[in-house]
Amino acid sequence: MKWLFAILLVLNLIFWFFIYEGTPEEDTTTVALPKPISPIPGVPVTDQPKAVFPVKPEEIKAFNKVENKPATPKESAIGACYQLGPFEDGSLVEKFGEKLDKKGFSHRSFTSDEGTATSFWVYIPPVESRADAIQAAQVLRAAGINDSMVIATGPKKNAISLGIYANEYDAKKRHEQITKLGQRPQLESRKETKTGYWLEIKNDKMKVSEINEIIQQTVEGFESIQANKKPC
Repeated sequence: MKWLFAILLVLNLIFWFFIYEGTPEEDTTTVALPKPISPIPGVPVTDQPKAVFPVKPEEIKAFNKVENKPATPKESAIGACYQLGPFEDGSLVEKFGEKLDKKGFSHRSFTSDEGTATSFWVYIPPVESRADAIQAAQVLRAAGINDSMVIATGPKKNAISLGIYANEYDAKKRHEQITKLGQRPQLESRKETKTGYWLEIKNDKMKVSEINEIIQQTVEGFESIQANKKPC
C-alpha cells in the first residue's frame, strides 16, 4: 500500500513539472516604437487631412452633367396694364385708344394736373370794330408779319394776337419788332394750369413680351409719351 502511494506521488510531481516547463513566460520587456512621420512637414499627425477615396473621371462628368443642367424656362406671364402719357391733346389720346382697341386692348382716358406754366402774350389792344382790326392786320401782313390773328370773342375781342411765347426773351424780341413798325403792342404774362391727358390700357390675353412690343411700336416717334406699367 505504501508503495502504491509513493508511485502516485512521483507521477503527480512529474505531471506538474511538464506543465510548468510548457507555459511561456510573459515578455515584459519595453520596446520603443518609432514616432509616425508627418506626410506634410510642420503639420502634426493628428491635424493631417483625412484620406479621400479616389473618384473616377466618368463619375465627375456624370455629376457635372446633373449639376449644370440648365433650368427649364418658365412660361411667359400673361396680361399687363399700362398708363401712356401725358398727351398734350385729348383728341390724340382717343386716336391712340382706338388704335390699341383694334389689337385686343381695352382703354380708358383721364386727365391730370401737370403743374402751372407761365407764357408771354404779345398783342395789339382791341380796336373799336372788327373791320378796323382786320385792316390793321392787313397792314402788318404788308410789312411781313404773316402770323397775326384777329380775336373774334372774349375780353380781348377785336385785338390782334401776335404770338404766345414760352419765354420772356422771345416775347420781348417780338414786341420790339412790332414797335418798330409804328404799332403799340402789349406784352402780358399768363399763368395757366397745364393739363395732361393719359391713356390707361389693359390686355389680359397676350404675353407680356407681345404687349411690350405693341406699346413700343405705338408710341414710337412720341418722345414725350411715357409707358408706365401698373397693377391691373
